[in-house]
Amino acid sequence: MKPGFFRSLFSPKRRFHVCVGFPTLLALLYLLFFAASTYRTETRLIVRESSEETTNIIPGLAANLLGGGIKSSIEDAYILVDYLQSSALIEQVDAQLDLRAHYSAPRLDFIRRLASDAPAETLHDYYRRHVTISVAPESSIVTLQVDAFDPVFTQKFAQSLVTASEQAINQLNSRMVGAQTALAEKELARTRAELTAARRRLLDFQVAHNIVDPAGEIGSRLGSLAVLDERLVEKRAELRTKEQFLREDAFELRTLRQEITALEAQRNQENQRLINPDNHGMTVAAAAYEEVKLGAEFALHAYTAALALDEKAKLSAARQEKFLLPIAVPLQPEEPVFPAPFVGTLTAFILFSLLYGIIRLIIATIRDHTL
Repeated sequence: MKPGFFRSLFSPKRRFHVCVGFPTLLALLYLLFFAASTYRTETRLIVRESSEETTNIIPGLAANLLGGGIKSSIEDAYILVDYLQSSALIEQVDAQLDLRAHYSAPRLDFIRRLASDAPAETLHDYYRRHVTISVAPESSIVTLQVDAFDPVFTQKFAQSLVTASEQAINQLNSRMVGAQTALAEKELARTRAELTAARRRLLDFQVAHNIVDPAGEIGSRLGSLAVLDERLVEKRAELRTKEQFLREDAFELRTLRQEITALEAQRNQENQRLINPDNHGMTVAAAAYEEVKLGAEFALHAYTAALALDEKAKLSAARQEKFLLPIAVPLQPEEPVFPAPFVGTLTAFILFSLLYGIIRLIIATIRDHTL
């Protein structure tokens, strides 16, 4: 090689051709003869959640089409995106379709092909470059684009991703509903045991105090006291009246005094049963009974709520809460999206020209500062 070859090669007259024209020519040759045809298919997915209120009114597909019985969640959409980019899904699809064999097939395309012995991490990165996923925040629609070197494989690849996503949504739904059902059944069993214990305490209290309804018995005894008081008032008034014209030892007066004494004794006995200083009175028993009865009623309400929750959980288990709805199914592409020799060459020329201009500008700036 002659001395000064590189100097003459990068002379001001040839510098643009070497730095821009030659790389552009290489890009054109690569696009024409080496680049493998790449096909793309697209599908749109959305995760829907059943609405219980509308499902009960408009069953089946009609509710879905009307849109009132379903609601989408942006969180579910991003969960689906994370799953589609997960390493577990990549390994699953690779086991089904042998991604390494397909993407390492175009031997001439040394730039874009995958090495046949590429490690798992390289395969995962390669997958994420050829599977593009985006989410529309306003509608929660997930757009999935798949690039591959064969149109049939491209469609099969995209369909396998849709199928795997449906399975994942179903598994997630089953786990969620199963957890809710188990929790509802556990709560139902607990409240049933508490209700049984509360009713047992109520029955034991009634047996121990020999009463069924203390409040009713108190009302009955208060009525008896009122009758006794009324009879006492009548007898005392009759005694005072007859004492004015009868002798002190008259038979009628003795009879009235005995009746009054008997009524007073009966009244005192009734008072003792209602109010006992030793906490064995009817009022104390009524207060204790109300506390036990309130515990039984609370246990009944808790059991009723747990029963309703269990029925709702079983209803949710009987129908699918979340499901994947493909809006647009993946189709088999007919024309490749890459390479495009004219567009690619023009793009390469523009990029190399911009890079060449930036480098010339930097060199000129450095020279100005060194002078």
